[in-house]
Amino acid sequence: MKSFFKTTFACVLGVFIAGILLFWLFIGSVISLATFPTTPSYTSKENTILILKLEGELTERAKDDPLNILNSGEYIPKAGLDEILKAIQIAKWDNNITGIYLDISNFTGGYASIEEIRNALSDFKKSGKFIVAYADMYTQREYYLATAADWVFMNTIGMLDFRGLSTTPTFYKNTLDKIGVEMQVFRVGTYKSAVEPYITTQMSEANRKQTASYLNSIWETIISDIAEERQIEKHILNDYADSLVSLQEPQWVQKTKLVDSLLYRPEVESFLTQLCGVENINDINWASPTDIVSTAKKIKSKDRIAIVYAVGSIDGISSNGIISDKLVRTLKEVQDDESVKGVVLRVNSPGGSAFGSEQIWHAVEQLKRTKPVAVSMGDYAASGGYYLSCGANRIFANPATLTGSIGIFGLVPNAQ
Repeated sequence: MKSFFKTTFACVLGVFIAGILLFWLFIGSVISLATFPTTPSYTSKENTILILKLEGELTERAKDDPLNILNSGEYIPKAGLDEILKAIQIAKWDNNITGIYLDISNFTGGYASIEEIRNALSDFKKSGKFIVAYADMYTQREYYLATAADWVFMNTIGMLDFRGLSTTPTFYKNTLDKIGVEMQVFRVGTYKSAVEPYITTQMSEANRKQTASYLNSIWETIISDIAEERQIEKHILNDYADSLVSLQEPQWVQKTKLVDSLLYRPEVESFLTQLCGVENINDINWASPTDIVSTAKKIKSKDRIAIVYAVGSIDGISSNGIISDKLVRTLKEVQDDESVKGVVLRVNSPGGSAFGSEQIWHAVEQLKRTKPVAVSMGDYAASGGYYLSCGANRIFANPATLTGSIGIFGLVPNAQ
């Protein structure tokens, strides 16, 4: 009997180990196939439409994810903000590209980043080419982006969510009191509100003031841009936001001119064929941002502008954030590169380590002594994100950028 169990256990263990090895071999094969350099499949042809298939979370930079072949069956590089903006710029001057199609589905991104795309689309329209936007359902962020289009279409039984802006802070003090934990707080800065959930049960007046200030500012940007594109008065848009648009019938959404028409997807495709002057949807050539950017001619120059990214929390737990030591080394390399004549530091960070922020700030100060440094702020450049930015020669931000939050704090839990 012992021999039987030993043999059975050995077989099961062998199958388990073999399964693990086969799994990793399969993953390795997928990665090697997906990342193997190939000739770009896209070439500029007549009747080409740049399709911006906007889904998932918008990132600052395009990042290849070979494993997405497991979900889609084909390798589709994920477009980032940098790639989208560059593709729109190229499409404006490419005579073979007739327009842009925004195919929106479960798309999320910061309002400042979305505003950058809208500005690029507005500039694209100066070429006289068309932009069409379509979604089965629009969130408020998606709708804000879509309103940059010449035509905004929604599914016949779709929905539009347009409700204004809000924030909902969560407070932990009562819970901590019940389990016997006292949070001892050290704070500098009246408006440094990150510690409030641990020491109080409601927003301080200072925090309420700053929150209302930035929400109203961002909302004013949103409705001003929508009002200009949709030719709807701002006070009317505010009335719509107060009326819970998401529960209105699609016909009401069309009647109020929030969208132009209610169409099924095949009808949108038919509309695109008319715009391109072709008979069949198959006569249209489709190009993604990756297609267009990968085939663009690269201009070689001895003089260059370096773009350095500072994205994520500073020296935080996440590996996707800013590692101060690594960023400092990068800035030093740029400083020593004689071909680099100027630097754009792209900052999209809510802050983090004060120590790490100081190191990066000092590296920017040293860099500025040899070449000009300009900071471009994304969705966030708060706290440490502003700290590392303030050493630059010039700082540029979008109206929807959240910046400031100057101060410092520390939390010490007392569970005696």
